[in-house]
Amino acid sequence: REILGDQPYHVFCGRFPGTSADEWEYAEQIINHTGAVPHVSEPSPTDLVSRIDEFTWFNELPVSSTSQFAQWTVFESAKDAGVTVLLDGQGSDELLGGYEQYFRNYLATIQTDGQTDATRREAEAIRERYPLALADDAEALKSRMPAGLRRAIAGAFGMGSDVRFGLTAPPTADADNIDTGLSALAANPLAESLIEDSFATTLPALLRYGDRNSMAHSREVRLPFCDHRIAEFVLSLPPAFLMGDIQTKRLLRESIKGIVPDPVRERWNKQGFRPPQDAWMTDQMYDAVRDVVYSTEFANRGWWRVDWWRSALKRLRKGESHLAAPLWMPYITEMWMRHFVDRVRSEPRVPIYR
Repeated sequence: REILGDQPYHVFCGRFPGTSADEWEYAEQIINHTGAVPHVSEPSPTDLVSRIDEFTWFNELPVSSTSQFAQWTVFESAKDAGVTVLLDGQGSDELLGGYEQYFRNYLATIQTDGQTDATRREAEAIRERYPLALADDAEALKSRMPAGLRRAIAGAFGMGSDVRFGLTAPPTADADNIDTGLSALAANPLAESLIEDSFATTLPALLRYGDRNSMAHSREVRLPFCDHRIAEFVLSLPPAFLMGDIQTKRLLRESIKGIVPDPVRERWNKQGFRPPQDAWMTDQMYDAVRDVVYSTEFANRGWWRVDWWRSALKRLRKGESHLAAPLWMPYITEMWMRHFVDRVRSEPRVPIYR
């Protein structure tokens, strides 16, 4: 407002009407509160399937979910509106403690400070507000089971949902256990999580998606939270400033009091900007995914455990909707292979004369 004064400014969002993925209820409150001009896109699974070649071409690598296509359509709506430069909030979750899983390392941090009783009480309150924030005993047991044993069980009984179960050979490197060396910069376990996600894992991937999807439509994205001054300041603060009082992004929530409507500011059930992927894959996208999994090209790659994927597809159809996420990976990977690798292989070779 200091820059634009009373001039209207434009906001862009994606909608998924009639599904739990739709967050229009909250977006509309912001629009009404600020008087912003809204531009709304409604990504659809049929649109994704019909535009998969174009989408894959601009991203140049298989993307992690249908979320990236939803982002693609938002930038397309900015192009249609004639808005060239946009602000994006990427980095706020990773720097300011916006994910529920950070509570585990937050509790480890304050317990290290000797606050054992306080930690126990706070953990109980966290479980009440964020039921999935702290892994239960079953999850802990599964994480301790050797990866090879889990993979063998999944293959023998057609069980499991880990993408790695569907590979003919396990990855040579486990991304979850790569030492980036960044932990040496952290003052405590919470800071270690924030630094790793900001500089090595989550945020770099999100920034790459945003860059490819925005530039596909000739839009420029600026990231006010990705500022070294914010990172340096935040990492110097006591952990309670970020995740105390049973809040994710506590510092940001308190800072925008009176600026953002309280139903939005005090919303605890955060969800990512992701389409109803389970429903898409079970319904409108099912045939496209099935065609890939049952194709000759897929079977001949040599890296897919074909029977496991076909079993997973049948399980998806029978109601195991959580398999939509892993099934997306062979679909988008195969589309990428056909568009980039197979197409190049089919081109005539140009002789090189020396």
